[in-house]
Amino acid sequence: MSDTPTTEKLQQQIEDLQSQLEIMTNTAKRTMADLQNLQKRTQIERLQLYPQAQADLMIEFLPVIDNFQRAFENIPESLKTDNWVQGMTQIEKQFTDILNKTGLEEIVPDTDFNPNEHEALVEVEGEKNQVIQVFEKGYRFKDKVIRAAKVSVGNSPAGPSDELR
Repeated sequence: MSDTPTTEKLQQQIEDLQSQLEIMTNTAKRTMADLQNLQKRTQIERLQLYPQAQADLMIEFLPVIDNFQRAFENIPESLKTDNWVQGMTQIEKQFTDILNKTGLEEIVPDTDFNPNEHEALVEVEGEKNQVIQVFEKGYRFKDKVIRAAKVSVGNSPAGPSDELR
């Protein structure tokens, strides 16, 4: 007997190796597809996370904007021309300009109450569903309301002449 493998044995080894190669190739293809899917999902999540993180940061800045505005509304007349006050006014303007460039915009309440942009805190005498007073400004970030304006709304109370009709 010779030590050389027979043709049948060689053929069997070739088939076994081809079978193993096919299994490994399929495993590699599935792994590559899984990796590509993970990369796509990660990219999509990153694209969704960035605007949300920006919006969350803008929400954190809103009380600072409110405090600047309250401070400037209550400056005594004798200090309005003070250099320090003028400097603070410029800082506040620079701050809000930067936020506006990134997509923050104030919700300017028109006369009609809009539940998507306004939060009615109280109803008062006045024309029905009209914004009467703004208690706290609302803001949008990239067309999404991040804080509704807190307002009072007219309730158009029925007067004596209305009840007789």
